[in-house]
Amino acid sequence: MDEITELMKALKNPPEKWTDAYNAIQNFYNDYVKFENIVTSPSGSLTSYTQEFNQIDQDAVTDYNKMKLYRIVFNE
Repeated sequence: MDEITELMKALKNPPEKWTDAYNAIQNFYNDYVKFENIVTSPSGSLTSYTQEFNQIDQDAVTDYNKMKLYRIVFNE
C-alpha cells in the first residue's frame, strides 16, 4: 500500500494531454483504497459487508476498464 501511495503522489500534476488518463487512474486508486480498508477493517453484518464488498468490486471493475482505455497513452 505504501509503495502504491508513493507512486500515486508522483503522478500529481500530469501534462494536460494526460489529465483524463490520470483521472481514470485516480478513480481506480480510490477503489483500491476502499478494498484495502474493507479487508483490513471489516465492519457491519455479513450481509452489509458483502453488499459493500460487491459494490466496491463492481466499481473497481468499471474503473479498471475505463483506465485500460488509456494504456496507449502510457506507452508513449
